[in-house]
Amino acid sequence: MERLEEIALYCFRVRAADGREAVSTILAARRPPKAHLEALHAEEEKKAAAMLANPRWSATRFADGDQGSLLVDAPGLDGHVVRFDVEHRRGDEWLPYEKLEAKVENGVAQVRLPLRHPGPSEKDAELAELRFSCELA
Repeated sequence: MERLEEIALYCFRVRAADGREAVSTILAARRPPKAHLEALHAEEEKKAAAMLANPRWSATRFADGDQGSLLVDAPGLDGHVVRFDVEHRRGDEWLPYEKLEAKVENGVAQVRLPLRHPGPSEKDAELAELRFSCELA
C-alpha cells in the first residue's frame, strides 16, 4: 500500500455555456516525488526569468532623421541575441521597415534606429506610425 502523502485526489467540474455542470468522480493518482516537483518548479522559474518583457521606444515621438532606441527587458538572457522587426503603417496595412538585432547586456536588449520617414511625399511627412515586435534570435 502507498503512503498517504504519495497520493493526490482530483475532482473535475465542467460548466457548459448554458449553465449546466458535470462533476467527475474522484480520481486518485500517485504524486511525483518531491525532488521531481522541485526540479520542474526550478525549470519553470528559469523559463519565466528568460522571457522578453516591456518592449518600448526611447521616446513617444520622433522627428524625421532622429535616432530612436528600441529596448526590451530580457532578464537572465545576457549574451543572447534579440531580433527586432520594425514595421510602418501605410493606409490600413503594416509594411516591413527594418530588421535589427541586439545582444542582451545587463538584462536589456537595446538597438538604435535612424528614423527616416517612409512616405516620399510632403503630404505623408506629417506623421508616420511605427511599431515593432521582438523575439530571441
